[in-house]
Amino acid sequence: MSNRTFNLLWIKTQSELEQLLNEEYRLYNSKPERDREQAFKVVSTIYLKYVKIFRALEECFDQIVQPQKRLLLRQLLNGVIGRILELKHELVHLDNLEISYHDEAMMELSMSPNDAELIIPQFIVRDRQQEIAYWDDQMKQACEKMEQHDFGPKEPVITPEDAIALLQKHERARQGRLRAKLMGEIRKQEANEKAKNRAEEFLTSALAASKIQSIWKGALARRKVRKLREDELAFIGMIPPKHVSTKFQTRLKQWRATRRDIQQQYQQDFENALVSTKDKVWREEALDIEENMKDDIRKWFFNGRDDQGRFPDYPSDDEGGSAAVFHPERFQALHAENETLEGHGLGGMKMKKSDSGEGKSRGDQPSKSSTSDKKAKELDDEVDGVGAGFVLRESEFVRQLRKNHRNFQDFWVRSRGIHLEGQTTTRKCSNLQELQENCFATFDIWKDKDESKNVAQTFDEEMIKEEKRREVEDEIRINVDSNMREELDRLKIAAERDKGRKGKIAKKRKKGKKKQGKKGKKKKEKDLTPDRSTESLFEELVLNGIIKPYPIVHLKEFLGNTNMIGSTLKKIKDNLKSSIPTPGGGDIRRLIIEYCILPMSSSNLRENSPHVKSLLLAGPEGTGKSMLVHAICTELKATFFDLTATNIVGKYPGKSGLNMLLHLVIKMSRLLQPSIIFMDQAEKTFLKKVTKTDKSDPKRLKKDLPRLVRSLSAEDRVMLIGISKTPWECEQKGLLQTYQKILLLPRPDYPQRHELWREIIISKGGDIESQWERFDLSALAKISDGYTTGQIVESASQVLVPRRLLHQGVRPLQPSEFIPILAKMDPMYREEEAAYETWFAKTPLGKKWVKQMEGDEDLKKDKKKAPKKKK
Repeated sequence: MSNRTFNLLWIKTQSELEQLLNEEYRLYNSKPERDREQAFKVVSTIYLKYVKIFRALEECFDQIVQPQKRLLLRQLLNGVIGRILELKHELVHLDNLEISYHDEAMMELSMSPNDAELIIPQFIVRDRQQEIAYWDDQMKQACEKMEQHDFGPKEPVITPEDAIALLQKHERARQGRLRAKLMGEIRKQEANEKAKNRAEEFLTSALAASKIQSIWKGALARRKVRKLREDELAFIGMIPPKHVSTKFQTRLKQWRATRRDIQQQYQQDFENALVSTKDKVWREEALDIEENMKDDIRKWFFNGRDDQGRFPDYPSDDEGGSAAVFHPERFQALHAENETLEGHGLGGMKMKKSDSGEGKSRGDQPSKSSTSDKKAKELDDEVDGVGAGFVLRESEFVRQLRKNHRNFQDFWVRSRGIHLEGQTTTRKCSNLQELQENCFATFDIWKDKDESKNVAQTFDEEMIKEEKRREVEDEIRINVDSNMREELDRLKIAAERDKGRKGKIAKKRKKGKKKQGKKGKKKKEKDLTPDRSTESLFEELVLNGIIKPYPIVHLKEFLGNTNMIGSTLKKIKDNLKSSIPTPGGGDIRRLIIEYCILPMSSSNLRENSPHVKSLLLAGPEGTGKSMLVHAICTELKATFFDLTATNIVGKYPGKSGLNMLLHLVIKMSRLLQPSIIFMDQAEKTFLKKVTKTDKSDPKRLKKDLPRLVRSLSAEDRVMLIGISKTPWECEQKGLLQTYQKILLLPRPDYPQRHELWREIIISKGGDIESQWERFDLSALAKISDGYTTGQIVESASQVLVPRRLLHQGVRPLQPSEFIPILAKMDPMYREEEAAYETWFAKTPLGKKWVKQMEGDEDLKKDKKKAPKKKK
């Protein structure tokens, strides 16, 4: 894929982004939506459109090699990701469920589940490769020291008696295999002799030929039918087409990796050019810039005297100096967003200031006082936010996207000229479709410049020079302002002397307002380890088992598809159980990306977007809770802190030791961010009564854990994640105060089990594609009802051993082989499932869901009957 391909993809994506921004603007000024389901559908549609744009921009950012384009693409990516996170929290506010189902909006937009699935940006890890490699090396060194500490006389693994018994057992097995092989050969020889005798006695040449023909024709017919079936499945998209060879896919991956290497090379050249170009501007243009600046300021002096009869007052440094006179646009960035955007493809609209508190969603941060915010607050007070109507709130990220879109149009939009075979024409492209139809041409990338010769897509020196010229001008302006203020004072004195006045006039200089400190600023915590280096603290925590290495597990390994009937199931209001849809693996992956991975991908997103400080994963054993935690750490390359009660028992004893432990965890998690603080068996921390047999002191962090979560600020890319199998066994107040969000992982339903069996068997080497007619996955999915994902994986692992895989050609796999393994396991019974549903109904979001299921109409009537409060 060439540079032209990704440039065209960027143009197409910008056009879609422009349309979406216009659509959002129309929604801001529309009437409030009173129907909860309709409001959810509107927000869901916008959400999916942003997801589509996000996937395209991430593809462009990953493969475009021009460094200056990638700077703007990164800003666009941050804006789109921030808007996706805001819309996600709006969906939770509307639906009162952590997992949002977009099946109706996907059908309207003709999007497949793969098109609507969130992806993990590549820059999360690529931007931190050196840092990750450094701390990985520190981890290896600390683990080696840990092994050295354990050096000493070790007990034998097994006793001599056990070793002798083991040898005898294997020897008997070896002799048995030899006897079985010998008897098999004897039986085979006898069978061959009998067949030969029968063939000589009864089989004629004609009969033998007819038998061979019938067998061969049957084989050809089966092969033909199998090929037709495979072609049909490939045509409807159920299996990948066979013409896509692995060789082509390998070459494509290699070419993408090559483009990433080119990106790094161009980026290094670009950074070097930033320094060299600035030095060149200082040497060649500094004197001319200073003289021209002084001439302009002197003209301003005398023009002001001619117009007003006196010399003007010189702006102070806090006001910007002379730049406030000649470049006022640099000091009006906050007000520039309210200006008309005509000529930039946004319909000349004017936008209001944000009422969402720096991009925060409902309930996350206090919003600023404005008319739209008061209106939205009044609407939220009635019937949980949708009784009087839902209003889509404006966002800081939307304004950022508008600004970046204007930059794209000003600098990177393709010009009207088209170069065909070295000839330049001035034919205008009326729309995007015409641009795509002429993709064989070499387009201009700059609006006013021809970049057709920049085939390699290196950086543009003129653009760097313009930027550095402005920086040099700002640095020179400081000394020029100081000199010109003195010159202005002398001119004023001379003017007063000419009028016959004696003495000097008082210098009237506007004093800049002193910057006031931020109100409500938290006091800095006392550093208990001021003289310790980060490496030494890291090594100490590794040796004590607080910082641990984690298994490499990618989020895509959490199998399962998206629930495509979630919206239909939500409309069933018979009871709480039937109305809550069972989330699929794709839904859970999406939520983990929205709550844990995207907000922690960069500091800017963490500070300005709605984020989650703590998450509780609840569910029966085998639903993948620990796997999800490891996947989050893997995708973020995060530092893993284990504060499980059984892990910290005997470490840092006493109250002072506990304070030191918490101090080290908080300090190091901020230094090594992104960081994940893990708590296994999270319910034990808040138990009412601890059993006498439990020596781990699980209530040790009962008071400090909520404080730890509250101490995390928006700048900290740190998150507390707990897992629990029995969350109802503890005091709910402390548990719900500690964990901001709760994700309930249920057992898989029939569609998920069907997909799980298929993916797991294929991933472990089972051949069921060639015998799709004989292997009944549907029966296997029905029989495994009640079993968790972990149990299904365990049963498949026990059956699909290497020896069994080798015999697939002779003895194909059968669903009946997995049933005996499942029969030995205990499934999840209805009573346990009911316990999870009852507990979830008592959580804050569960209470809202139950209230919603009672019916919005009844709530509206109760609101009308209730007496109005006096103002």
